[in-house]
Amino acid sequence: MINLPCGVATDKGPKRSQEDAYFIGGYTGRLTLNGFSGSGQPQELGCYGVFDGHGGERASRFCAEYVFDKILVRMEEIDTTNKFTLQRSMEESIKEGILELDKKFIEVSDHCKRLSLGRGGIKRHTATGIEDGTTCLVAIIRDNIIYVGNVGDSRAIICKVFANGKVAASPLTMDHKPEAPEERRRIEERGGEVTGLVSGGRAPDFALNMWPFNRLLDVPRVNGILSMSRAIGDASLKHIVTADADVTTHITTSADKYLIMACDGLWDVVSNNKAAKIAAKCSDAQTAASQLCQYAINHGTQDNVTVIVVDLRGISSTPESPDASVASFNSHTEPSRPVLFKGPPRTQSLPKMK
Repeated sequence: MINLPCGVATDKGPKRSQEDAYFIGGYTGRLTLNGFSGSGQPQELGCYGVFDGHGGERASRFCAEYVFDKILVRMEEIDTTNKFTLQRSMEESIKEGILELDKKFIEVSDHCKRLSLGRGGIKRHTATGIEDGTTCLVAIIRDNIIYVGNVGDSRAIICKVFANGKVAASPLTMDHKPEAPEERRRIEERGGEVTGLVSGGRAPDFALNMWPFNRLLDVPRVNGILSMSRAIGDASLKHIVTADADVTTHITTSADKYLIMACDGLWDVVSNNKAAKIAAKCSDAQTAASQLCQYAINHGTQDNVTVIVVDLRGISSTPESPDASVASFNSHTEPSRPVLFKGPPRTQSLPKMK
């Protein structure tokens, strides 16, 4: 296990409460109220997570507190001496651990439904239990390999700085959005619908952010509620909204400077390449995390913002050219270059989520 330098920055932005949570295994710095560092077990080193809650903070905090317990238990059974099965076993551990976590949270929701323990606005909807949901973005670094599991529209990228000074972003995740063809097909096959589509696709950004168009149009949503197609929780939509994670394996090279993990409060207002360029100018991971978080606030994000940056320098001495690619996607759709969809615009209203 390696304990890499890392930084974290989080801000509730213009929202009334902070619904994000995060996990940094073995973190020795000062955590904010929405941060978790595990129980101190050595195997938690190299484990990182960002969880963007909606409908409340219970799902995101539940995820941050328990997801690595589910994953690490499965990893203990892996035969690490068999290099041929190691990658697949790691991927299966992440996917199965996240599915088990989702199952447990839905059980909590059902228990609250039976006891009518809804609170606040949820109290009017006790027939569906706890309606909180969350994204789940986790990364586990072992030796020189990064394993990333993703459910929802939080995002992870690698900030690369090459010997010639070129800076590039290498995406490790694909945003799970209802308008993505494979996601829309799965939703409709399960009896759901995708609302907010214009001529079969997403409305132009200018229309979503400009009055009076934004009074008539909306981003694509599952059943008119959720603007992502996969999530932890969301009990009443569970038959449509899966928690099946996509898993990416990334073999690090000498060009890799930072791993950047963040919720869509950052990605709504900054591109992958811009985020990489901001981070590349920073001398350490904490400075990079702070500057990315502040950039999102300064550029009008309308969501909570949480950013984790992990310093990857020194992990690998393997050289890489600017044209090379070392990320391997294990997902339902496996494009050579992932298509990333923007998060929801700044026009949101209850009971819509995110």
